[in-house]
Amino acid sequence: MTDKDGSNDLLSPDSTGDSPAKRGDRGRFLPGQSGNPAGRPVGSRNKAQALVANRLNSEWEAVADSLVREARRGNATAAKAVLDRVAPPPRGRVVQLNLPHIFTLDDVDAAVDSVLAAVSAGHVSPQEAATIAGILETKRRVLESRALDDRVRTLEEKLEGVPLH
Repeated sequence: MTDKDGSNDLLSPDSTGDSPAKRGDRGRFLPGQSGNPAGRPVGSRNKAQALVANRLNSEWEAVADSLVREARRGNATAAKAVLDRVAPPPRGRVVQLNLPHIFTLDDVDAAVDSVLAAVSAGHVSPQEAATIAGILETKRRVLESRALDDRVRTLEEKLEGVPLH
């Protein structure tokens, strides 16, 4: 596109009317300098979400009735949709295990053994054990990082004042 004088200024970075100081070399807004500094209002939704919400508000009873009717006819997908709303699958339950205090890497190993024993005894599900194992893995990494940091500090203290060549 060209301007009325034949130049190509409409495609330049500052053709939006914004001052050039608000945009970088490539025409993009600089950090903290958007065209809408206040941003989108909190809680506002985009047009598609609003349309869907309005449509569902007027039709939800008919949809629910249809789902229940289909579920009664044996439609497994409809039955699952109804049950997921009425009785959703439980989200993580509180699990109590007697794990050792974890101060060393050996303690992590003992804790993993305890979790495996709890799964074997049926006290926790494999999924719950996997979650706990993930937490123990994080603790293991923290302990390893701390041990490495301690070793590096010790070496640095020993080498302080010693020429490296």
